[in-house]
Amino acid sequence: MLEFDSATLFKKVVDSIRDICKDTTFEISNGSLDMQCMDSSHVCIVVLHLSDSLKANTLDPITMSLNLSNLYKVLQTFDAESPVTIKLLDNQAQIVSLSPYRKCESKVALMDIEMDSLVVPEMEYPVRISFYSSDFVRIIKDMHEFGDTLRITAESDKVVFATKGDITDMQITIVGNDKCSISVNCACEISFSIKYLLLFLKAHSLSENVYLSIGEDMPMKVTYSITTKDNLSFYLAPKINDDA
Repeated sequence: MLEFDSATLFKKVVDSIRDICKDTTFEISNGSLDMQCMDSSHVCIVVLHLSDSLKANTLDPITMSLNLSNLYKVLQTFDAESPVTIKLLDNQAQIVSLSPYRKCESKVALMDIEMDSLVVPEMEYPVRISFYSSDFVRIIKDMHEFGDTLRITAESDKVVFATKGDITDMQITIVGNDKCSISVNCACEISFSIKYLLLFLKAHSLSENVYLSIGEDMPMKVTYSITTKDNLSFYLAPKINDDA
């Protein structure tokens, strides 16, 4: 059985990934919930780990495969601050929200999903950036107004975000300060699809800060740290050919 202190966190997590992965499998073991899934175009991978934010009372490891849009619809009916429990019964996930004055209960059919095991290797990124999630949201949305491809250039203590479009060429430069940490061990220039980065922005409410890790010919890693142990990460493959 899974227990969340409130529906808010799990609702935000599911909302953050449901437009990237339609169906997915959650793995529950050792007091934690883990998930890895890939989008249908095989361009990005989502990795979730939760342990501080829930109680997982299971003797043996179990899996729970669900359609995320259906799961989100159920969570939307729950009071934000009411605790949520999930039990697996007869090929169904029994999801219950209980408050002092209201009980919501739903049974969602489990899915039989054939998924290849995903293993995201540990990578030593030469460039690491940490700054406010709200600033990342603004940069990506501003870039989206002018182009489809984001080019990131990192050198010394600054990072330049740029795009090209029919209206104008746009670039935004950020520098290291008390609100933004930039570590560049090796200068690089790499491009990514803004379309996918826009999807990642839905997770910004999970964490005040966002952590970006990039390197030449490496997937970008975008991490939102929910707690010291819990996090949601997105890996996005770089664009090979672009005009940015």
